[in-house]
Amino acid sequence: MIARKNPRRHQRVAARWLQRLLEEDPALTIEEAGLAASCLLALPGVGYQEATETHRARAERATRRRS
Repeated sequence: MIARKNPRRHQRVAARWLQRLLEEDPALTIEEAGLAASCLLALPGVGYQEATETHRARAERATRRRS
C-alpha cells in the first residue's frame, strides 16, 4: 500500500522489509531474495498486481516450509 499511496517512502520501506526478510529466513536462497527484491521494485508501477501475487505465493510457500 505504501508503494501506491506514498511512493516517496516506498524505497526506504521496501529496503527495510527486504532486510527483515533476509534476517528472519535463514533458508532463503539468493534466487528467492532476488525475486522478492524484483517484486518490491515493481510495486509502484504497472506490475503492481503481478508483484503482489508473487509476494503472496512466496509467503505461502515460506509458511508451508516452516511447518
